[in-house]
Formats: sequence, structure tokens, C-alpha cells
Amino acid sequence: MRYSQDKIVTNGNMASSITSETVPLDQVFGYSIQAVYTTAGTLAGVLELQASSNHQEDNEKNVIVAGNWVTISGTPVTLTGAGSFIWNVQDPNYLWVRLVYTPGVGDSGTLNATVNTKGF
Repeated sequence: MRYSQDKIVTNGNMASSITSETVPLDQVFGYSIQAVYTTAGTLAGVLELQASSNHQEDNEKNVIVAGNWVTISGTPVTLTGAGSFIWNVQDPNYLWVRLVYTPGVGDSGTLNATVNTKGF
């Protein structure tokens, strides 16, 4: 069994759109993504998970095929202030996942996110 923990967003500026690093899910039977967001003002943006089955990268994370990304049903979360959120996913049948943040008007803050995977 293989366990992995990786940072996928480090000190993301929440005044603009953020797309995390991509996470390969081949031979992974479960993952969780935790987002931690801080602000001195307000937040009204949306965090969501997106998946792709036709995205491709080489071993050095160079994109070979950009593929198509689709929002995973039930994952969008509208933020109302500082805090954290975690998604726990079992048996994903897509090959890639990423976290996307779309800011609301006047948003400011910092986003950090970590992924944990379990597989072979």
C-alpha cells in the first residue's frame, strides 16, 4: 500500500483565480484534499474539484495532452470567510484531479491545499 501527502497550492492569492497542481490518480483508490484559507477581509469565492480522464503529463509534470476538465458533482463550496474544507473521495474512476478557486468580487486572502492519496 502506498500513501502520499503533497502540497498542491502554496500561498495562493485569493484575489485571483487559482488552479492547483494536477494529481495523478492511476492506481489510487482514495484521496482527500484539504483547503485552508485565511483572510483579513471577506471571501465569497468558490472552491471546487475538477477531474479529467484524458489529461496527460510526463514524469516531470510537463503537459503532453491538456485534456478536458469537468467539475465533479457536489464538490463546489462557496466560502463566507476564513476556514478550511476537506473532500474525501473513495474509488475515483477518473485519472486526474485538481482544485480550482474562482474569486468573488473583492476577495482577498491566502489559500493552501494538500492532497493525501492511498493506492498501490
